[in-house]
Amino acid sequence: MFKKWFLGCAFFCAVLSAAWAQSNSSITQEAIQISKELRCPDSINQNLYESELPQASRMKAEIFQLLKEGKTKEEILKIFADKYGQQIRYAPEMNGSTIALWVFPAGFLGLFIGCGAYLFWRRRKS
Repeated sequence: MFKKWFLGCAFFCAVLSAAWAQSNSSITQEAIQISKELRCPDSINQNLYESELPQASRMKAEIFQLLKEGKTKEEILKIFADKYGQQIRYAPEMNGSTIALWVFPAGFLGLFIGCGAYLFWRRRKS
């Protein structure tokens, strides 16, 4: 009787630990993904995942904690954008204050191609 009870408890513990490890692994993967989408505020051109500065470590721990609390990726990105501003995100939301970040590159490219086409047409005409 004791042997069956002991084996049952051991099996239950094994299943629980496997489920916890899988859950923890998915949270870790999601935290890594989120940290790759956020800039490190203390380093230039480095995301949180790559940065080893103390501020980045605190922020990564905060991401992990927020995921453990059940927050979604979008909620976490919004929390960090509210705290540090939209510049913390590599792909800021499209709104009135960030529209230039989305429109200017396309406009500049169009202008560059248009000028090039005009110069090419003018040279062929001559």
